[in-house]
Amino acid sequence: MSKRTIIRVLDVCSASVRKSLQGLDNFSTQGTKAFEFLCETVDRIADQVKSEAWAKETKQALRSAKQYLRADYKVMLRNSLIRTNKRAHKGVST
Repeated sequence: MSKRTIIRVLDVCSASVRKSLQGLDNFSTQGTKAFEFLCETVDRIADQVKSEAWAKETKQALRSAKQYLRADYKVMLRNSLIRTNKRAHKGVST
């Protein structure tokens, strides 16, 4: 394959990834709303059944999960995409 063909293939892949990421913005917004709903649910359960200490501990676990999904998971996903693109590029150039 020529260098120009390889560049065009990589450009198309990049455009596809960008389009996929637009859908992730909507997904991220829905995820934030879900965590808010879960925190509200924890408060309602704590009021009726569980203790305030349970609610505090559970909400901290939810915040940790949300932070993981917002930061650590994105980094892991980005690194995975970079490795995939490198492998694809290496496969095209050999």
